[in-house]
Amino acid sequence: MNQRKGKTHAAVLSDRVNIDLKDLKFVLKCAQAELECAGEEDAALRFEIFLDWLSNDYRGGKLAYSPSMFGL
Repeated sequence: MNQRKGKTHAAVLSDRVNIDLKDLKFVLKCAQAELECAGEEDAALRFEIFLDWLSNDYRGGKLAYSPSMFGL
């Protein structure tokens, strides 16, 4: 056969997609503001707590669950 190999690509995102911490913080801040404007203060508070945890307590590396990241 003289057929060349076709180019391949992943059909879906993998679990190893890197997200910039700065971008994640921006998204959380925007979500918090939108929820506050919609009158959803309780939900907005969770985003604020998570944003605060990322800013003050997250030390880099693999992001693992911690009850304090959601104010629990």
